[in-house]
Amino acid sequence: MHGSLSVNSSKSSPVFPKIQIFDLSSNYFSGPLPVRYINSFKAIINLEKIGSAESYMGVYDYRSAFYTYSIAIVMKGQDMELVKIFTMWMIIDLSNNQFEGEIPKVIGKLNLLKGLNLSHNNLNGGIPTSIGNLTNLEWLDLSSNRLSGTIPNRLADLPFLSSLNVSGNQLHGQIPQGKQFNTFGNDSYEGNKGLCGFPVSKGCSIIEPAPPNVLEKDGSKSNIAFGWKVVLIGYGCGVVLGMSVGYVVFKTGRPKWLVNLVENQHEKRQRRKSKNVILADPVFLSFLNVSENQLHSQIPQGKQFNTFGNHPYEGNKGLCGFPVSKGCSINDTPPPNVLEQDGSNANIAFGWKVVLIGYGCGVVFGMAMGYVVFQTGSHSCSHHEAASLIQFKNSFSITQTDYAAFYCDDFAGPTSYPKTNSWEEGTDCCSWDGVTCDHLNGHVIALDLSCSWLYGNFPSNSSLFLLPHLEKLNLAFNDFNDSNMPSEFGRFTSLSFLNLSGTRFVGEVPSQVSHLSKLVSLDLSLNFAQTFDKHALQGLVHNLTEVRHIFLDNIDMSSINPHVFMNLSSSLRSLSLAYCGLQGKFPKNFFDLPNLNLLNLGGNQNLNLDPLKFNRSSNLEHLDLSWMSFSTEFIDSVDNLQALKYLDLSGNSFFQGLSVSITNLSSLEQLIILEANICGGLPDSIGNLESLKFLQLSGSNLSGQIQLSILNLT
Repeated sequence: MHGSLSVNSSKSSPVFPKIQIFDLSSNYFSGPLPVRYINSFKAIINLEKIGSAESYMGVYDYRSAFYTYSIAIVMKGQDMELVKIFTMWMIIDLSNNQFEGEIPKVIGKLNLLKGLNLSHNNLNGGIPTSIGNLTNLEWLDLSSNRLSGTIPNRLADLPFLSSLNVSGNQLHGQIPQGKQFNTFGNDSYEGNKGLCGFPVSKGCSIIEPAPPNVLEKDGSKSNIAFGWKVVLIGYGCGVVLGMSVGYVVFKTGRPKWLVNLVENQHEKRQRRKSKNVILADPVFLSFLNVSENQLHSQIPQGKQFNTFGNHPYEGNKGLCGFPVSKGCSINDTPPPNVLEQDGSNANIAFGWKVVLIGYGCGVVFGMAMGYVVFQTGSHSCSHHEAASLIQFKNSFSITQTDYAAFYCDDFAGPTSYPKTNSWEEGTDCCSWDGVTCDHLNGHVIALDLSCSWLYGNFPSNSSLFLLPHLEKLNLAFNDFNDSNMPSEFGRFTSLSFLNLSGTRFVGEVPSQVSHLSKLVSLDLSLNFAQTFDKHALQGLVHNLTEVRHIFLDNIDMSSINPHVFMNLSSSLRSLSLAYCGLQGKFPKNFFDLPNLNLLNLGGNQNLNLDPLKFNRSSNLEHLDLSWMSFSTEFIDSVDNLQALKYLDLSGNSFFQGLSVSITNLSSLEQLIILEANICGGLPDSIGNLESLKFLQLSGSNLSGQIQLSILNLT
């Protein structure tokens, strides 16, 4: 693609408000950087627009986070293909183009940005200090431009910056020191003859390290700041503390000066309210005369009022109670005064809110006690099953191999650690890391040892198979050193979840796996030297009547007739067969499965998809047809998939241009067409993709201009 990205339009609506990864690298765009586009990236500016939960794009709960979308990007100077993408990742890559002019200051607004690559362009001017606002930035590449001036000291305050490249520019002055900048090598600054200071060899005549950042000059950020939430919490705590102290003070009557002060003020207010109200609390009242008036009701009792005789009340026929002879029909003798309200002495009363809080606390406390009782009253695991687990642990060495580290720490996402280190003889195995027991009988029913550094050959007589009650088993991303997958896995007849992905099993998948008729989720993917015999796969398809999720990526199925998959259960939701060497025609009626949500056939270059008309009631949300063969008519019917959110058509040819039917997918959030052969440019209807968050079209031979219809996106 070529041309300028500058937009001359009076429309004020955002361009890409939901975009999180913006990759237009390796094209021929020219002109200034697209300020209006950058201003529209609301999801990179405001976390609330996308949610705060850290997860992965395309992850389904059943997958234990071992499958997701993939993209190819330049990260920290390295070309990488990411199989897992954090929803929290915000990346802009405009490298290898012909952009010119200055880097706009507005980039500093993208405070959630993690990666920024503007390398290999014709940008000039200085590095804007606003980049110092990008506190989540992890890599910054501004190399091979014509940038001048100094490197802003504020960049040294970026707490997560782990990769910096400003080589091949015309920068000068001292390199900022301290924090992350002390970790960068000389190659980050090559080609800037005017730079001095560590780590380059040229020394500076005057070294002026940047002072610690306490308050930015522009007022944008400071290290010490109290938000409204903190202030509100402070007020709330103050109110609670004040009420508590007030209750104690007036209940105990101490300190007396404070009690007298408050009560005297209250007395004055009450005296102003009504002339007919008589108070019994004045502690020094020794003389009273209210005779010859028209007062009525009961005479206050207690304290000083008990010392007055009858004469102070003479001539008030309506008064009753001690010391006059007239008794009151209802004895309303007020209790000792604690808190005055409306001129009468009142006890402390609890309203419905206090009662409701009491009930709530009681429920929480009851649940906590019930949990403790339930836990302490449950069975511990049997000695036999504990011994079997210890024996299984001892059959492997605990070693983090490069293979396992690649998948767990760099590829699959979860951090690996040796879970079996907590397994000690003589302790309850139900408390061991990765072990789950049935609380009623103590049987081990689930074992999750994914990414646990297990290394060694997997014995066919493993003590693992002595756990007959297992319902869930996850051994993903351990290194079983090219072992054959034992047929004894078929003994786990109660198993509903089995994940053996990335374990380096080799050879044929045993037919006994088809005996696991209760399986709901099966994952054997990423075992690159495994094959599926057609009879074993037929048995699997026939027997797994409850299965919902099947992931068999990278298993050799070159001898399999794809029509075997037409007999899969109607409960199926996910099927991933990427890079399995499938060939022939994929069955048409497979797309009629009512609950199908995910289909990945990518990388099967000899697999053909006949033209078909998708059903508008389809629930398909994820479709990957990258690097394979399909007809133009097949893509022309894709607009019926109105629930589709993810579409990958990378590595294919579109001799008639990109189909307009794709732009009718109103729910589409991610569109990936990498290294494809697209004749022509983007269709004008590209602006119909109003839900689009992620668009990657690099290396796809696009020509022409970007259509202004994208301004219709909201």
